[in-house]
Amino acid sequence: MSKISNVISSFKSSYNELDSEFKRNLFKAFSAYFLVLFSYSFIRSAVGALFLDHYPAKNTALVWTVSICLLTVTIGIMNSLKARLGVQKSFFAVALFTVLSMIASVLLLEQGFSVAAYFLASWKEVYIVILIHTILGYANTVLTTAQLKNFFGFLGGLGSFGGFLGGLAMSKVAKGWGTENTLYFALMFVFISGIIFLFTKSFTYVESKDGEIEEKKSPLESIQGVKEYVFLIACIVTLSQFVIAIANFKFNLVFAEIVTNKGDRSSYLGFLYSMTNLATMIFQFIFMPFFLNIFSNKIIQYTVPILYMLLITFGLGLGGNVLFSVAAVFVLLKATDYSLFAAAKELLYSPLSKPQKFGAKYVTDMLFYRLSKAGIGLFLYRFNSLTLLNSMFYGFIGLWLVILVRLTKKYSEITQA
Repeated sequence: MSKISNVISSFKSSYNELDSEFKRNLFKAFSAYFLVLFSYSFIRSAVGALFLDHYPAKNTALVWTVSICLLTVTIGIMNSLKARLGVQKSFFAVALFTVLSMIASVLLLEQGFSVAAYFLASWKEVYIVILIHTILGYANTVLTTAQLKNFFGFLGGLGSFGGFLGGLAMSKVAKGWGTENTLYFALMFVFISGIIFLFTKSFTYVESKDGEIEEKKSPLESIQGVKEYVFLIACIVTLSQFVIAIANFKFNLVFAEIVTNKGDRSSYLGFLYSMTNLATMIFQFIFMPFFLNIFSNKIIQYTVPILYMLLITFGLGLGGNVLFSVAAVFVLLKATDYSLFAAAKELLYSPLSKPQKFGAKYVTDMLFYRLSKAGIGLFLYRFNSLTLLNSMFYGFIGLWLVILVRLTKKYSEITQA
């Protein structure tokens, strides 16, 4: 009880120590985060429907390839823009481009230029990564490590609530408004998020040492001195996607054996997604502030892969023939990924300098995340033996734990430097 009281006191004192201007600044950043995820629920569904109107579902594999190419180019452009224009204007530029390019693509589709559907579907995957991780990088930059532990759960919960609310609203308005009008409606909120974030407080990108101003560096240039550390984070991100993908694949196999009726599957999966959003919000709003403040960063990092291993081993192994067990694993696995792992990953960026945080996010959360997700998806499409998957799952967990030994050591070295 004393630790819980200390966490509550720490949260209150951290909030009270913030001046009114800083609180308004956080409110703007958090509001932009909410609107980006709220609007994405509409955009994801609308763009998906438009794409399937022009191409078969199997063509979505090509969309992933195009989106990775687009993301790579966009990261290069953003790297240059952030060094020259700053975070806020770069964010607004992506938001504005998203609005204008998606409207133009819809108009081209109406004129029979069906290839525009590929751009719509691909850019949908790119812009959300850029906007979300720009806001997360900004929050990681303006908040201290202690403040991040107190407020990250609230930020993540707010985003989850935005996605949850957007999903509910999408199901109500899509049929009445039509796909195109629903997309236009959502793009309005993307533009508003860009405007709101534009008025958050700017910070300098110039690094200083012993009071001397050093040469201005772009985010990617700035990580030259911490390449090993960033690479280790990228390895963790990659392994996490491999583990999650294999776990999801195993869940789908077990779920298909237990629930055989197509209508029942759709209904039950819809229920599970709703419960996942609810569990994620509960984790982020209630449990995360306590967990992040009570335990050390080292314990937090090791908890994630161990928890994944326990969930899969006991949930889909020993309880693999019970629907409740399988459903509980699905919800807890997703909720943990969206809350605990997301927070643990953000803590790894905290000892880096301002431009290094954005440069590291370009490499890990944007590029490696998408590449690993696409790579494991293609692998599972071709190789799906349960024996092989089990060996890979535990092998990846073991490798994750081994890498954490070096990663946590480097974290301590950078923090103490």
